Amino acid sequence: MSRLTVAPTGTHLCANGTFFPLVADTAWSTFADASEPDWRTYLATRRRQGFTAVQVAAIPILHDRDERPDAREPFALDRHGHHDFGRLDEAYFATARAYTRIAHEEFGIRLVIGVLWNNYLPDTWGAERTPHAVMPAEARRAYVDKVAETFADLETIFAVGGDDH
Repeated sequence: MSRLTVAPTGTHLCANGTFFPLVADTAWSTFADASEPDWRTYLATRRRQGFTAVQVAAIPILHDRDERPDAREPFALDRHGHHDFGRLDEAYFATARAYTRIAHEEFGIRLVIGVLWNNYLPDTWGAERTPHAVMPAEARRAYVDKVAETFADLETIFAVGGDDH
């Protein structure tokens, strides 16, 4: 798959110098909730439908998520079932990397990865809904480093934040 660039006009993306249509669906909770067979079925379907990208959240969007007993979590959980931002779960990020590789290499679909949804940031409407999920500044830095380390070589598109007015 060719590397994406921004056209000299700044108006669109290109792959090998040719217009690249970013036709994206959202599957926000893929890394946390999808099984690998379900992910492959989803990608095959979207590829047949002409999609070129899928938007996923690097970590769960907490204010809009159903609790599932078999869900993967990006951080260890504390005694209240909330994320302990000081303890990343390496298996979660390994799965996220594997799922990204599957999309990219097997289906030719780019992932647009939402790095940090607003519920993890202070003073946002999302944080008001999930105040326990506001990530301390030092944890955010370590987390963003982990996201870069996990996905940077897989030709993803990073969406820095999400739904923050």
